Amino acid sequence: MGFLLDPPISQKIQKMRSRVRWNAQAMRERAIDQTRLQIADGLATTSAFSFLVMGDSGFGPQPFGHPQQVVADYLATQQADCRFLLHTGDVVYQMGSPDLYAANFIEPYQQWLVTGDRDQLPSYCRLLFNQPFLAVPGNHDYYNLPTLYGFLVAALRPLRQYLNVPVTKNVTLRGSATGDTYARVFLDYLRELSPEQLTAHLQQHYTTATETGQALTYQPGSFTRLPNRYYQFRYGDIDFFGLDSSTFNRPVEIDGAPVLAARELGSDLPANIDWTQLCWLRDRLVASLQNPQVRGRIVYLHHPPYITEVTKLHETACLSARRHLRWVLDAVVQRVGNEAPTPLIDLVLSGHAHCFEYLRTVDTGHGDRELNWLVCGGSGARLRSQHPDTTTVEEADGVDTRVVAKSQLFVGRQGAGAEKRLPYSFLRIDVQAGDRPQFVVRPFVAEYAQETWTRSELPSLML
Repeated sequence: MGFLLDPPISQKIQKMRSRVRWNAQAMRERAIDQTRLQIADGLATTSAFSFLVMGDSGFGPQPFGHPQQVVADYLATQQADCRFLLHTGDVVYQMGSPDLYAANFIEPYQQWLVTGDRDQLPSYCRLLFNQPFLAVPGNHDYYNLPTLYGFLVAALRPLRQYLNVPVTKNVTLRGSATGDTYARVFLDYLRELSPEQLTAHLQQHYTTATETGQALTYQPGSFTRLPNRYYQFRYGDIDFFGLDSSTFNRPVEIDGAPVLAARELGSDLPANIDWTQLCWLRDRLVASLQNPQVRGRIVYLHHPPYITEVTKLHETACLSARRHLRWVLDAVVQRVGNEAPTPLIDLVLSGHAHCFEYLRTVDTGHGDRELNWLVCGGSGARLRSQHPDTTTVEEADGVDTRVVAKSQLFVGRQGAGAEKRLPYSFLRIDVQAGDRPQFVVRPFVAEYAQETWTRSELPSLML
C-alpha cells in the first residue's frame, strides 16, 4: 500500500532501543539481560504442554463478516488447555494505529485480558494478560502514515459513505509512530521512568536469575511485559526465540566467508541490517545446542523464509529473511561442528503470508536443511491463495534452479464468486514429553463459504 511509510531499519532499531532503555547503566549494574524472559506460571518445567499460534489477525470487520472475531471465539475454546499464545506479527492493521487497538485487538481478545468491567475496555497502553500473549512485531506494526493522507481519509469518509463507496475503517489519522504503539502494548516501556522509578522497577520485575543474566519475570495476571522486540524464553526445556524480522528483511549482498569471519559487530558488516539481533540469535542458538538441559528449539518471526503463497513467493522481504536466517544457521553449524543436529531447529513459525502452510526444506546445502516451517498468517486479515504454478520453492543454482522446499499443506483462499472459500486459521501445538520433543500440530479452521461459517479441525501433523 503506497500511502504507508515503512521507516528505515536504523530508525526502527534506534527508537525501539530508546523505549526499553537499551543497555542503560542501571541495566549493566544489575547484570540484566534485556532479551531474556521467564514465564512465572508455576508450570514452565513440565515437559508436556500445549500452546497456540496465530498471526496477521488485527484486521477488523470485512464486508461479509468479522473473521477476526470468529477466529478469536474459536481460539477461546482451546485457551484453557494451552499455556501461552505466540503471535507472529501484524497485530493491528493497517499501520498499528493506537486508534484501532480497541476495535482490532482489545475487543476480540478480551478472553486473554484482565479487563474488570467488560463495558470499560482498558487503554491499549495499560493491558494486562491473564495468560501469556507473546508477540513479535510485523511490518504493519511499524508503519507510519503521512498526516495529510490521514486527514484526506477522514475528510472524504462522509462523501464515500453517501456515494456507497466502500470505506476502510483501518485507516485513521495516526500510524504506529515507528512501532511506538506496539511497544506500549507489549514491551516493558521504560523510557518515561525517572532514575528512581527505573531502579525500583528493575528490582521488582527483573528477578529471575538465568545463565545470561537477570531476566524479566512475566507474571500472568500481574505483570505481562516483554523485555525487548526480540527475546528468548525457556519452557518445558525448550528454548523459544522471538525475532523482529522487520529489521533484517532488506536485501543486502553478503559474501558469506567474510561475514562469518567477522568477530566484532560492525567490523565489516553492512550498516542497513540488524546484525546485533542476528549475531545474538547465532550466539544463543550455539549456547542452546551446547546446553544438555535444553531438548529443543523453536523460532518465531513475522516474515516467512519459505512460502508458496501467491503474493509472497518472490517477495524481497521474505527472500531477505531467508538469506539472513540462513547466514545465522550456517554460522551455528560452523561453530558447533560435528555435534550439530539435523535439523538445527525443531520448528520455525512465521506469519505475513495470509494463509496456513506447512513446508519442509530438503538438503539445501546450508544450516536450514530438513527443517519444518509453519506459516500461520491466516487469523483475520484478507486471505491469499497458493501460487497457481507451483507447490515448491526454488533457488538459482548456477544457470539452473533447484527445489529447496516443498509445500506439504496449504490452507488459504480458494475459488471465486459463489464457489469462493475463505478458511481462516490458527494452530494448537502439543509438545510431547521425551528427550527430544515431538510436536502434534493441530490446525483449526473457521471457514466462510456460501454465506455460512463452519468450524473444523484438520488432521494433525506429527513433526
